[in-house]
Amino acid sequence: MYQHLKNYKKPILAFFGVFLMISFLLTGYVGTDHQGDPEVGTIAGEKVHLSALRSAANEWSFLTEGLFGLDPQSGQPIPLAVATLGRDTAVQIRQHPEMYFLLLDEARRAGTSVSRDAIETRLRNEGIYVVQPNGAPVEFNKLTDPRLADQVRSAVTNVMTIRAQYERAASVVKVSAPLRDRALAEQFQEIKLNVTELSAESFEAQVPAPTTQQLQNHFDRFADADPDGAPSAANPLGLGYRYPNRVKVQYLTLPASELRRVVFASRPADRWEVEAIRYYNKNQSLFPTTSPTSQPAEVLKDEFSLGGAKAKSTGPTTRPFAEVREAAIDAVLKPEVDRLGEQVTRRVRAIFLTDDQAFTAAGGATTLPVGVAAPTTRPLSSMGVAYDGFEYLQKVALTVQKEFGILPTVTSVADSWLSATELTALPNIGSARNSDGTFVTMALQDVIDFLPESQKNYPTTLRLLQPSPVLKDALDNAYIFRVTATRVAGRPAGVSEVADKIAKDWRTQQSYDAARAAGIKGVDLAKAKDLSAAAAELKLKVSTTSFFRNQQYGPPIEGIALAPMDRATFVNGAFQLLQIQTDPDPSTNRQPVTTIELPEGRKVVVAELVDVQRVKQFDERPEAYWAARMTMQFQQMLGQSVQAGWFNYESVKARTGYQPREEQDKPKAASAS
Repeated sequence: MYQHLKNYKKPILAFFGVFLMISFLLTGYVGTDHQGDPEVGTIAGEKVHLSALRSAANEWSFLTEGLFGLDPQSGQPIPLAVATLGRDTAVQIRQHPEMYFLLLDEARRAGTSVSRDAIETRLRNEGIYVVQPNGAPVEFNKLTDPRLADQVRSAVTNVMTIRAQYERAASVVKVSAPLRDRALAEQFQEIKLNVTELSAESFEAQVPAPTTQQLQNHFDRFADADPDGAPSAANPLGLGYRYPNRVKVQYLTLPASELRRVVFASRPADRWEVEAIRYYNKNQSLFPTTSPTSQPAEVLKDEFSLGGAKAKSTGPTTRPFAEVREAAIDAVLKPEVDRLGEQVTRRVRAIFLTDDQAFTAAGGATTLPVGVAAPTTRPLSSMGVAYDGFEYLQKVALTVQKEFGILPTVTSVADSWLSATELTALPNIGSARNSDGTFVTMALQDVIDFLPESQKNYPTTLRLLQPSPVLKDALDNAYIFRVTATRVAGRPAGVSEVADKIAKDWRTQQSYDAARAAGIKGVDLAKAKDLSAAAAELKLKVSTTSFFRNQQYGPPIEGIALAPMDRATFVNGAFQLLQIQTDPDPSTNRQPVTTIELPEGRKVVVAELVDVQRVKQFDERPEAYWAARMTMQFQQMLGQSVQAGWFNYESVKARTGYQPREEQDKPKAASAS
């Protein structure tokens, strides 16, 4: 627990140093005039001020970075906000920080409250850990600071109130008996199919070369679609060409290995050896042997023994110093390495911030329209070169080398635009983070060009070329980055920008459409005869599957190869055959048949029902047991659906009547123009 939570020390210190004494009280923040406190929006016509959103954002930060529970499944620490409202909600609030304020305001206006007993039970019986101002985690039950305890109670009360308001709304969701019984029947039936597979690839040779107009039409159809979006009925292959938010970046890396080298060289090697031995002797429990050191207890032959069983020792419990020498030296070096790292990063940020302020005062950086060249003259920085150039980072690195004997590495990625995927793939820095977020989220979600007007003044906002907070990777390397240019999400300028991909996707789409058409023809032929006869006419192979249940996940289904994301689609389509009316004349012996589209595998399956049987497991318990269990499963599934809708930012805005200031200003600007 401590190893996990101690990473949050710096932001929690900042939290307590700035905001701990601010109680998040809604009264006085909505509908009241505040001199010097700008209005950022309205709720049902009442003003919402910036101070209210900042206080709410601060409390949310405390709930995500300073309060932790234990995940019942993994036993690992989990932010209390996530444990209470869910990970998806936490992501939504991360993207729309005012959402936490709106949810709490909504609950309070509805008169929702949580009893003091429920709050105390949550705090004292469910393993709540608090990160203290010194960065050390402590169980709430052992908290000695009454002011901090009050802050914890206030935050927990608020987040539980939001949860209670959601549960009140979700409680109206009921599961009907017909829905339950139908699902129960499907759940405890197994089916077997005859299947014929029609792959898009097998039709590709029949697709002619596209015309220019066909490619243009294809581009117009999918230019605004997200290439990583979920497939839909209108776009089953999930094609899309819309660019996500993208950036270009520069960053400075302070290697942990260099810090260690400088610290180690600051004293004679034998001094570190002595310190390591002393550390080893005082902390032998940190270096246990990995093999068992005792045998099962047995009664030792001792005429003075009272008969108690004693464990028979078989060897040392601690690894010898020679085996752990490097680890002990690293442990002794670490405080000095951390201290030096703090000094260097503080110095680097001081240089950056001084020059950034001067640069901003002189006009700063702005995102230039496509085709517009940057000004040829910029004010010189304290490094004697332009602040917005890569040479500036090189000069900063040389200054650090001169002052500390450490040469940071500097990197510029200016030859291509980077989306979240490319940023994550950058070596080492791609996984860097601090307790406020990751490198990727800061570069794409905190940069001012990507934010709505209501969020541009948030403390976490980054301007172009503004230095980031210090981030670290798993190897303890430190990074400071800056975004040098941005491109807001949007469609490509034209076909030429994505010509190769469009040509390939057009052929794939045409091939898939041909497979779909062949599947429909196969169904028509199978309805007239049977699938075997239809497949013979189409010169296709028929396979018979094993029995399988209506389960999204399960063992492989014999007789058909399914891509991971296609299994649920196939199973759902297969069980729809049970709803198809068959020929009433038993002499024809015709079985239900249908097509099932499998977009991930780029194929269409013609499926014919062969057999249905009852699952033996159903007979092991009374029917009432399975009915109750199915009802519970439906409630959980419907609850997840309701929760996703309830904690959606646009839904919250609509329910609360919240209007950000920039949305109110749009009609005024339009009328003025």
